[in-house]
Amino acid sequence: MLWVNYDLLNRKSHLPCLLELIKLPLLSPQYLADHIENNPLLKESNHCRNLIMEAMKYHLLPERRSLLHSPRTRPRKSTVGSLFMIGGMDGGKGSWKIEKYDLRSNTWSIFWLNDVKTFTTWAGCWRIRGPLYAVGGHDGWTYLSAVERWDSSTRLWSYVAPLNTQRSTAGVAVLNDRLYAVGGRDGSSCLRSVECFDPHRNKWSFCAPMSIRRGGAGVGVINSYLFALGGHDAPILNPGVSRFECVERYDPRTDTWTLVAPMRKGRDAIGVGILGDRLIAAGGHDGQSYFESVGRIRDPS
Repeated sequence: MLWVNYDLLNRKSHLPCLLELIKLPLLSPQYLADHIENNPLLKESNHCRNLIMEAMKYHLLPERRSLLHSPRTRPRKSTVGSLFMIGGMDGGKGSWKIEKYDLRSNTWSIFWLNDVKTFTTWAGCWRIRGPLYAVGGHDGWTYLSAVERWDSSTRLWSYVAPLNTQRSTAGVAVLNDRLYAVGGRDGSSCLRSVECFDPHRNKWSFCAPMSIRRGGAGVGVINSYLFALGGHDAPILNPGVSRFECVERYDPRTDTWTLVAPMRKGRDAIGVGILGDRLIAAGGHDGQSYFESVGRIRDPS
């Protein structure tokens, strides 16, 4: 409305077309009543009034929502789904609490997972289609090879095939519907080895190893490649040694790793994500302090 009011004479005629692009039925009833229904400019247009009526019916007749098919009643893809925060440290001990963030309602809800098989820290977590997997970790006494799968519909955990190697702080990601566990630590040293899980066969297999050992590496997938970013090869008794800047790319078609452009600063515990055609590395730790910076690779292929 600010845009229309800025040049009302020339822009008023565009209101019906603009309002069609707004998902009015997905706005709250309170917002519709307070800001939309009685707007004098919208009242002047029959088409705008019909769009407002569509939105009001959506809320007044929830049993008929399945009949109200239009682009305005479908959530945008960017708002569909949820963000999960899993485990971590709680007062010096491991926690398997899961919190779910709903993008549309801007709210968090907590799942208390009383049936979890193993309470662990430093496990790698990722989702393959529906189920969520927790890979390896450390239970306070032992480095683990155990892998658990969580079903979001039943909210129950179950064991699947274990890793071939005990791993804590492994990087975990999904590529071509297969789960990869990259590097990590087995209790005596950091690891070069990489394993791949086939959920249909319930089996872990070794892949080609990386060029260096990496604990706490960030792992991301883009353009059908898997990337391992940073990490460390720090002994347990000297955790403050320097972190790696180097980045490797894995091609599952040839089962090979290739060194690509390094990051500007060495770090481990990196958050890795995808933004458009770019691989994003956020935060991390250099052995002395935590980063707030964000790096990106424009063309990671």
